[in-house]
Amino acid sequence: MRRSLIVTMTLCLAAGTVSADTVSGTVELTYTGNFTDGTIKIWGGGLNGQACYGGFYEFTKGASTGDGDSIPNSPCWGPCIELTEHPDKNTAVLYNVVALAGAPDPGTDVPGGEIGPEKAAYLRELTGRYFAFAAADGAKAEVFSACVWEIIYEDLPDLVTDWNVTTGYDSTTKVGFHCTNVDTTTANSWLHSLDGTGTTHGLLAAVNDGKQDYMFPDAHIPPIPEPATLSLLALGGVGVLLARRRKAGG
Repeated sequence: MRRSLIVTMTLCLAAGTVSADTVSGTVELTYTGNFTDGTIKIWGGGLNGQACYGGFYEFTKGASTGDGDSIPNSPCWGPCIELTEHPDKNTAVLYNVVALAGAPDPGTDVPGGEIGPEKAAYLRELTGRYFAFAAADGAKAEVFSACVWEIIYEDLPDLVTDWNVTTGYDSTTKVGFHCTNVDTTTANSWLHSLDGTGTTHGLLAAVNDGKQDYMFPDAHIPPIPEPATLSLLALGGVGVLLARRRKAGG
């Protein structure tokens, strides 16, 4: 009984995860600044040691349609997922809204393809585990963005411990990613924790061909607890049922 309850809860919560072919909409975003502690020095995504703002990009949200309504109104913060493009400051830009897995992949796995479900899964767990920490501290927001770029611009690793933001960029082929001027120890620690057992969160991408693309938590999808929490919730549910039965019987 307990096992079936856990499985049922897992399926119900996982149903909140959006798929690339069911998400559509638009959102108007005006870039107003960055929530960050400074700049990160980046190799990758068309950059070769340039100092760029990390952390979360800040926007004023305008009109939206469809799943664009699910992008948070305030604070409207999201990390960049495309280093080769740049934001238009204080200019309203209309973006298409897609599931993160269906966003264009600027990395090395599938040139011209989509980010795909595997990388999207890493990014959902990164968001579920650490977005709240990053949203409360500019230095942690920088760490979060470094993790995002490592996942997007590097090939999928054989082991989760292979993620490393301090190595990976090939100066000859100009593919891969690494960075400095950020807490790389914490970044690698966060990446190495992404083993599929952590809380995850639904994500959307705002994309515009010719403009920088961004990733946002889906405000209409609650975080999905990790399996250990699901087990505790399930046991709690069993306890409530037993208590009700005892009350009814006594």
